[in-house]
Amino acid sequence: MTSNIIDTLSAVWSFFNDYLLIFSLLICGVFYFFLLKGLQLRYLKHSFTLLWDKNTSYNDDKVNISPVQSFLTGLAARIGMGNIAGVAAAIAAGGPGAVFWMWVAAFLGMGTAFVENTLAQVYKTKIATGEFKGGPAFYITYGLKSKLGGLLFSLVLAFTYGFAFISLQTNQISESLNYAFDMPKWIVGFILVFLTGIIIFSNLKTIANVSGVLIPIMSGLYILMALILIVLHITELPRVIYTIVTSAFNTDSAFGATIGVAINYGVKRGLFSNEAGMGSSPNIAASANVKHPVSQGFVQMVGIFFDTIVICSLTAFMVLMAGVYGTPAGVGLEGASLAQASVEAFMGRFGAELLVFIIFLFAFTSVLGYYTYGSVGIYYITDNKWIANLYRIAVLGFTFWGAYKSPQLVWNTADVFMAVMCFMNVIACLLLWRPLYTVYKDYRDQLKAGIKTPIFDVSKYPSLAKTLPEPEIWDSSRHNKEGQSTKANITVEQPFK
Repeated sequence: MTSNIIDTLSAVWSFFNDYLLIFSLLICGVFYFFLLKGLQLRYLKHSFTLLWDKNTSYNDDKVNISPVQSFLTGLAARIGMGNIAGVAAAIAAGGPGAVFWMWVAAFLGMGTAFVENTLAQVYKTKIATGEFKGGPAFYITYGLKSKLGGLLFSLVLAFTYGFAFISLQTNQISESLNYAFDMPKWIVGFILVFLTGIIIFSNLKTIANVSGVLIPIMSGLYILMALILIVLHITELPRVIYTIVTSAFNTDSAFGATIGVAINYGVKRGLFSNEAGMGSSPNIAASANVKHPVSQGFVQMVGIFFDTIVICSLTAFMVLMAGVYGTPAGVGLEGASLAQASVEAFMGRFGAELLVFIIFLFAFTSVLGYYTYGSVGIYYITDNKWIANLYRIAVLGFTFWGAYKSPQLVWNTADVFMAVMCFMNVIACLLLWRPLYTVYKDYRDQLKAGIKTPIFDVSKYPSLAKTLPEPEIWDSSRHNKEGQSTKANITVEQPFK
């Protein structure tokens, strides 16, 4: 009887861990690739231009963030452990071919990111302070008319980021300190609980501000370090790329991970890095005060490109050039420790210790960001202070648990939570394809008509307006105050149904 229960739980775990996440992401990515006719290829250049176009937002807004601020905030949340330990873990478990499937997932994920962040803008609301709030919980509640679905997503959001992802960050800090300085993991766990407790039980805005300054600096240092190492060994790059591509379609386990394993770990670790389709970045994207919801979808799409196609590739090249993976020296190394050993092969012990500092900074500031995401989920459900404090205590418990447990167990736990959250968000994105296509076509038609800065007027789509929590946010009279009109030479489409 006991063995049957264990087998059943193992099968359920495997389903969530190995199948639900991958298939839901790929189905959504492929669906929107064809529906939007390869949007991530046709509009990538346009997306980059929006980063520096101040006309896409309302310049007189003193409360909400700008599109560029939204992009940088989302990028700060994305760039971190996933770009270092996540890539190394994917290679360790799935072989070099996992990097290729990480690229494929990122390419399709750019389209998914466009969809979820555009929907977050469409269904956003304004609170008493004048700030915009939105995200999957909102477009599930209003777009799908499912309050229960919005509540369930918020609960999963709170568990995924507050528990699973925080434990993963502290696990990688513990692994890196243990590798570099042989520091016992339980000591690291208590230190992290103390530091995390100071942050989440206080309103330490200074720490958040310092993190906002240090993350770009350390990201720049890491990119510079990786680029220098790659350039110094540039003759190895063709071999590395060839290995990545050929290993992606490997069917013989004797020569490394098979294609199924490579896809599995490439997609999962890529998602942990760029978060495309998970429903996390829309919570930030909704805060941007833009003139058309589609512009924010394009801006966030650039973040996926920069995170995975650029930074994750640098880590993969560096790890595979180092000559540690696939040798006796690399046996038993995974995640942060494999990345450290690879840097150490190039730079000596100084390189491994330098990476410890970078990993600690990235991971610990991510703990703060993840707690913020998780607390948003709790706040959506209830604003009870006692429940908020119990949530903080639980977060500290997972902070220690993550630092103490094995990397494989912590990664698997995070994968399951990530799969459930991603599945819920992806289903919502697929079901809301009509309103998404409506606003996308509106933007596209305005561009074709020669309007450089499209403006969304929801009054042209009365059926869509009825589903929005606050349709006045997209009222044409608001746009006209900026001295522009949405009616110039635009053919009104059939209303959304």
